[in-house]
Amino acid sequence: MKRSILGFAFTADALRRVYQVPVDEILARYGMALDRLDPDARLDRGTELRLLSEMLVHVDDPLAGMRLGSRFSLPGYGPFAMLLMSCPNAFEACKVGVRYQSLAYVFGDIRFDLGAEESAIDIIPWELPPAVARFVTDRDIAGTLKLIDDISRLYDQPVTLKALWMPCPRPDNAAEYESRIPAPILWGQPHARLIADTRQFARAFDKANPVAFRLYKRICDQLLDAPDDSEAPLSGRITEYLRLFSGGYPDVTEVARFFSLPERTLRRRLADEGISFRKLLDGVRQERARMLMDTGQHTMDQIARELGYADTTALYRAMRRWSLA
Repeated sequence: MKRSILGFAFTADALRRVYQVPVDEILARYGMALDRLDPDARLDRGTELRLLSEMLVHVDDPLAGMRLGSRFSLPGYGPFAMLLMSCPNAFEACKVGVRYQSLAYVFGDIRFDLGAEESAIDIIPWELPPAVARFVTDRDIAGTLKLIDDISRLYDQPVTLKALWMPCPRPDNAAEYESRIPAPILWGQPHARLIADTRQFARAFDKANPVAFRLYKRICDQLLDAPDDSEAPLSGRITEYLRLFSGGYPDVTEVARFFSLPERTLRRRLADEGISFRKLLDGVRQERARMLMDTGQHTMDQIARELGYADTTALYRAMRRWSLA
């Protein structure tokens, strides 16, 4: 699944400017150059994660995701932002945001929960490699807050959050998060949730433009309907995604969510390529097991944990299956 390169380009540029990450050197290894990226291009999600993983090695700031997400500006969203801005009210903007969420940069599913007293925007993260999970989740939450704030200020109708859910345990630097978020934070929640008074979503946008809405809706529809021209087989893209993990791997349901495919469709397409998800995962584990064994620096218990097995018995069973023992 490919999506607009704009979100990645903005993130990479911010990492280069704010944290002096050698972005150009990293991109050059993939035949890319930040200053020559086509703004209309699309980037495979797995490739985007791999690039971010390499860049974040150079960042030693636990708040990097929050800092960079809060720097996102409306132009960074392209036609998607223009469509949101031309909606008649915040409720319609939320519905549009859910409908066209694949045009945003969020690594997760967006839902809108309309209630009688309180309503909420949910961000349900996909399964992400540990090396990037916190950065990406923080960036996506901060970026969504910034997008809401920018649009509400444009119409002079600021939205006041009643609470924010964070999908992680309360960190040691929680006070720094709480100083940046103008609402009570509830830590350790199943997903991110931005909660506000329902009445705020019903207020009309006095500068809404029906003509602009139809124009940008047509553009966004064309972007959604554009064929995914990924040349790599799905099995290869799943393998590259799985290689980003250690200490545990996503299951087939989580992988299907990441690639925006129904699980049945993912299994069918893999079958068409002559392979199953289990064989792909076994291949990735076998490859990593060989690498760890070759170093001679890990015990079998450590290798078992690195590969996501409960104990060495499960590892030895897998090794017999791989004919490694």
